[in-house]
Amino acid sequence: MRKRAIWRFRCNTPFSACKPDDPARCAAPAEINALPLSNLERAQMSVIGERHFVGSPETIRERIVPLIEQTQADEVMILSMVHSHEARLHSYDLLAELFEVEPFTVQSAT
Repeated sequence: MRKRAIWRFRCNTPFSACKPDDPARCAAPAEINALPLSNLERAQMSVIGERHFVGSPETIRERIVPLIEQTQADEVMILSMVHSHEARLHSYDLLAELFEVEPFTVQSAT
């Protein structure tokens, strides 16, 4: 998943992993993982990895709570870089449960 960030830098597309030859098509995780990396990109991935958490809800809690305490943050912004929209929403649901956050629902205008 860290390679997705490098892919975005390479493609100059900060908000998606779009393919340079077809901006409407996003690259699949397998395509991104197959990318060769330069020494600079490997160094960038190392820095990204320090704040990149992957795992079960308990694993995330074990990683994020000390970071919150260390930085004395009163707010945390989370970006879930998941290829599937449904999986990304599930990831946010798990985080909301983990930190006992009430879900926010959008009311449609009638």
